[in-house]
Amino acid sequence: MLDFDGVLHAADAGADTYFTSLSELESVLRDLRCVDVVIVSSWRHIHSLDKLRTFFSQDLRHRIVGVTPDIAPAAGSDDRGSRQREIEAWLARIEGPGLPWVALDDVASLYDPGAPVLVTPNGFGHFEAAALRAALSDPVAFGRRCASAC
Repeated sequence: MLDFDGVLHAADAGADTYFTSLSELESVLRDLRCVDVVIVSSWRHIHSLDKLRTFFSQDLRHRIVGVTPDIAPAAGSDDRGSRQREIEAWLARIEGPGLPWVALDDVASLYDPGAPVLVTPNGFGHFEAAALRAALSDPVAFGRRCASAC
């Protein structure tokens, strides 16, 4: 589950500095061929899935498998946990609940406490790449799935 702003580039980036951290993420994806990507970024509201795929290198585009639905918070509530609700809705509709996932996002409050989210307040760099590799190599959560899918 991937956010763009604050993860692949600074949250306040201009068009000339978009995707400055993409190559670091793509390196992880190339190493872990069993991992697919679902876009949770607000960019999904203005770009089609096909367009979102074009931001990635050609060899990885087929692994950008979807976008989460837009679920508005209930009247009178804030957006706490809202992105997690969107992820859960996507999993229920497309893959089935219980499938392991990890999110890359710069806003922790969009997820429930204890959710599998790697918060990237300064973008996706070497430290975050190592943390993601470790999370996705967890034999309990991801190891068997990756071993059978790769």
